Amino acid sequence: MAQEVDGEAEVMLMNHELQECSPKVSFPRLGWVNCEFAMDWCKKSATVGAAWLVRDSRGWIQEHSRRSFSSISSVLDVKLAVLLWVIESMISLKKNKVVFVSDFQDMVDAVLHPVHWPALQFQASELRVALQDLEVWNLQVVVRGSLRGVSFIEQSVNNMGLWQSYVAAGHPRWLDLLFVDERAPYSL
Repeated sequence: MAQEVDGEAEVMLMNHELQECSPKVSFPRLGWVNCEFAMDWCKKSATVGAAWLVRDSRGWIQEHSRRSFSSISSVLDVKLAVLLWVIESMISLKKNKVVFVSDFQDMVDAVLHPVHWPALQFQASELRVALQDLEVWNLQVVVRGSLRGVSFIEQSVNNMGLWQSYVAAGHPRWLDLLFVDERAPYSL
């Protein structure tokens, strides 16, 4: 059965490339977008702040979003809920060539190598089904520090009590107040 699961994953994964863990986010190719996402889970209150932002091939922010989740008591359940929300958002926005950028190393490995992650078989299966609705996708794992802009947005839920979800177009100007060097589009 494990060999069948791995074989199915290989067929499905022909539409993507894995980019190894890197210290910073790289620009997507022309015609692609980066979807950077992060989450902030408060185990005590079982609340989650999640956010994503979409960058074009020049590094400019095109859209961004925040969402809160509640009553989630497991970090694996949190990661699955956030990833499914991010994928569904990209599909709704009609993004067909997406590089998903996060620090979710375990979930990325489970999607790409399910036979090596039997404990995450359910999560990997759910994610592979959701990813099938995209034309082409890549997964990139980066260190948490390179997701500064999206991290600030997701932390605003638990740290500032901003529970309301939103989706917005363009660069979030209020982030300019937080980061000094805004001359480079990729400084967030």
